[in-house]
Amino acid sequence: MKLFLRIIKNSEINVILYSSLQNGILAFKNDMLNQYNYAMEFLNCLKEDLIDPLKSFMNEQNNLGKKLNTDIKKIEKDFRDSVEKMDKVKIK
Repeated sequence: MKLFLRIIKNSEINVILYSSLQNGILAFKNDMLNQYNYAMEFLNCLKEDLIDPLKSFMNEQNNLGKKLNTDIKKIEKDFRDSVEKMDKVKIK
């Protein structure tokens, strides 16, 4: 019987007895594949539940900010025009 070391999710090393090195390597490969699949599923859920909604919110806020900035520029221009008109009336 050959010894095979297997690293499990909590980073502890376990010594497991397999009938052959090939079986141990296959078990290790399957374990790594399972961990990869779990990580990919977790990342996809994280993307769907957190990242995508935050991106949408950021885009909405960005668009709102652009609109408000345009409105502020128009209001400032109207204010400057009104001040100029008032100054002209004062001079007359």
